Amino acid sequence: LQSSSCGNPGVPPKGVLYGTRFDVGDKIRYSCVTGYILDGHPQLTCIANSVNTASWDFPVPICR
Repeated sequence: LQSSSCGNPGVPPKGVLYGTRFDVGDKIRYSCVTGYILDGHPQLTCIANSVNTASWDFPVPICR
């Protein structure tokens, strides 16, 4: 079964997710609510990492 979707990676506490598509080639962005600092990568890209799987290129960031 071939999968071309990474799925919704979720939103960290105090975080905001921008993006509604989670397929290979799609990009999503994160930011934090006022008063919190993003720790990690603000943009994730869904990549095909083998013949039949897809995953995000970085872990979901956190808000501190």
